[in-house]
Amino acid sequence: MNNLNRMNIITVSVLALFFACISSALSQQENSDYIFLSSIQNEIETKFLEAMENQDDKALTELKFRLDQLDENNSATLGYYKRYWSSYLLYHSSIYYLRSGQLKSSERTIKEAITLLEEIENKDSEVLALLAQTQIFYFQYVPRQDFIIHMGKIKDNLEKSIEFDKNNLRAYYANANYDYYTPKEFGGGQKSERLLLEAISSPSTTSPSPFAPSWGKEATYRLLIEFYIKNENKETASKYLNLLKNEFPSSRILDTLNQDISKP
Repeated sequence: MNNLNRMNIITVSVLALFFACISSALSQQENSDYIFLSSIQNEIETKFLEAMENQDDKALTELKFRLDQLDENNSATLGYYKRYWSSYLLYHSSIYYLRSGQLKSSERTIKEAITLLEEIENKDSEVLALLAQTQIFYFQYVPRQDFIIHMGKIKDNLEKSIEFDKNNLRAYYANANYDYYTPKEFGGGQKSERLLLEAISSPSTTSPSPFAPSWGKEATYRLLIEFYIKNENKETASKYLNLLKNEFPSSRILDTLNQDISKP
């Protein structure tokens, strides 16, 4: 074998090894991204509580940076969940900024959350439910002259979220949340109980995907219990508090709700 052939063989071997290493690295990165996404909901909720306790948004911003690094170019699924969970994170960040008195940061962050969801094509029930939830939170920053237009957007997304999936807990929760906090003079409070009961009877998730959301049931119990306390039906409130204890025994809201029920 002459030297030229030997050089060609060596070159091909080196290139094959090089591309094999790249392929392996990409595969490992993809697996790492999938593992990260499979626990992202818990990560967001944990980091939010950590931020609230420490009065520091570092944990949230670090998680946002990690989400931003996800490579969605070769996966429509990854792109979908990257936007969904980034929005969910920004929604929590906006709540943190509001509670810590950083109103401009809160407004900017919730706007970003809404934009991410609006960019998703062929929105399904999950996207519409979260989009409506973020729009409801954004209502406090909407100029008065734009109230009617913004309400129309919320109602449209709320209606479609249930229409697209009648088993989606989060669709019912978002609808109930909007109705519960809408003043009675504007028609609020008429559907909350029914919607919350529908939410509680719905499965926590409607997708077999390990990246799919399951949030909302604990918040549904809280709102339903508050509804019964508000309407002076503490016996029923106690019933659902016990159900909440059974399903979420380490819930941080148990003591507060129990105290509210015990008040004369």
